[in-house]
Amino acid sequence: MLFALLFFLVGIALFGIGLLGGLAASFEILGKVGYLPASYSTSVGFDAISVALLGQSHPIGILFAALLFGAMQAGANLMQI
Repeated sequence: MLFALLFFLVGIALFGIGLLGGLAASFEILGKVGYLPASYSTSVGFDAISVALLGQSHPIGILFAALLFGAMQAGANLMQI
């Protein structure tokens, strides 16, 4: 009985997280541009995995890794010739 309740609560949590992630993505696309351009960056998920690995899945480590990745992405345009 306890495992069934735990399984149900995990399912509800995953559903809620997916719902909030989808809403955040739709607000990001529709709020900034109004449509999904073909040049929209699809590497966001891969960057997130890299940040989590670099931060060793620790909240403080992920914070510093995300700041590092953000600084590198912001500076990448300035380094282009």
